[in-house]
Amino acid sequence: MNCRKGPLLFTVGGQSSVTFKGELAPAPFVWRDDVLPEFVRTIAAKIK
Repeated sequence: MNCRKGPLLFTVGGQSSVTFKGELAPAPFVWRDDVLPEFVRTIAAKIK
């Protein structure tokens, strides 16, 4: 996932091969759709 906040361009990525408890989708989709956006929000919030 390529992201930009102000003048900073950063990439967040990763993968998993597990199925998360309570999720029907395989982990790569959960990771991409649910986990990575949370990482991006956390990182972006810390950039001043």
